Amino acid sequence: LDPMNSGAETWLADAYYHNREYKRAIDILKGVYRKRPESFAVQMYLLHAYYMDGNTVGWMETYLDRLDLEARVEPSKDASDRASQARAIYKQGGTSAFLKYLKGEGHDFFIKDGDRSPAYRHIMLGENKQAVDALDQAIRQEERVRALRQVVNDPMLDVLRSDPRFPELMKRLIPENQ
Repeated sequence: LDPMNSGAETWLADAYYHNREYKRAIDILKGVYRKRPESFAVQMYLLHAYYMDGNTVGWMETYLDRLDLEARVEPSKDASDRASQARAIYKQGGTSAFLKYLKGEGHDFFIKDGDRSPAYRHIMLGENKQAVDALDQAIRQEERVRALRQVVNDPMLDVLRSDPRFPELMKRLIPENQ
C-alpha cells in the first residue's frame, strides 16, 4: 500500500473489520487517524472496530476524541461544554461512569451523533430493540440508504439478526432484484 493513500488503507481496514480481524483493522485505522485526525469517518470506523474487539477504553476514548474534534471543527459553547463534561466524567469515573452518562444525560446526543445509523449507537449501549427500530425508521424514510446497504454484512449488527424483524428489514434494504 502507498503509505500516503489513507483511502486505500481505510478500505483495507474495512476488509479486516468485515472479516472479524478487528485488531488488524484497529492497527491500520490508528495509522490513518494519525495522518487524518480531522476525519469523522475514520473515527467512526475506529470506534466500531474497538467496540467489536471488546475494547471499551478504545471506543470510549475515540468517542471523546470525536467530541473534541467537533468542538474544534464546529466551535460552539455547547460542543465545547459537551466535550469537557464528557472528558471529566470519563477521567473521574472511568468506563462505568461514562457508560452511565451515555445511557443517561448524554444519551440523546450520543445516539444522534454522526454514524451510518443511530442503530450502531444503540447497539453500543446494549439497546438492541431500539437499534432495530432505528434501522426500520431509516429504511422507511430512505435516509442514507446507500450507506445503510453496508449494514447487510456488518458484523456489528450480528446481535440484531435474531430479531424477527431483521430479515424483513434487510429485504427492504436490498430488494432481491438488485
